[in-house]
Amino acid sequence: GLIGIFSTATEVEFPITGRPENRMSFLDAIKSAFQKSFTLEGRASRSEFWWFALFVFLADSSFLVIDSLLGTPFYLLMLAAVPANFTIVIRRMHDVGKSGWYLLGLNLLGIGCWFVIYGIITALSLSSFLLLPVSDALVLLVSCVTLYWLVSDGQPHANKYGPVPTNTLDSDSPSAFAQIGNFSESWKE
Repeated sequence: GLIGIFSTATEVEFPITGRPENRMSFLDAIKSAFQKSFTLEGRASRSEFWWFALFVFLADSSFLVIDSLLGTPFYLLMLAAVPANFTIVIRRMHDVGKSGWYLLGLNLLGIGCWFVIYGIITALSLSSFLLLPVSDALVLLVSCVTLYWLVSDGQPHANKYGPVPTNTLDSDSPSAFAQIGNFSESWKE
């Protein structure tokens, strides 16, 4: 019946290996995120993700202050962090056993609900002031679910996205420039 649709019988069982005892260091997390800027495979531990999030916040804030004081375009340097930021969030989702598509689906669901509610408010000729608290509630809901996924423990075993992160810098990981080169080479074939 209906229960068979949601069955996990097709999932592969992985032996529980446990999480690493050490957290990734601040500098290693930054290096790892930039090295894997164009890598969607694998997993990112909580320490790797949150150290990189702190780096982005600090760099973003610093460039914003410098630009406002000096009138310089240093803030544009933050564009270099966009690919790393995008991929580390997906790899963090992989660590909790979820696809990165879950985040896209959640955000699209929130946007779709907003349009439906906007349509109802407009069709019933209700005050448009009702839209603000509803929008805030949707943003809060999507943010809470996303935050829950990002702060959750990673799975203590290998999953379909890869082995448990070691929290050590992967020295044999190709640089972002090498990844771009490999990517452009694959398009020539």
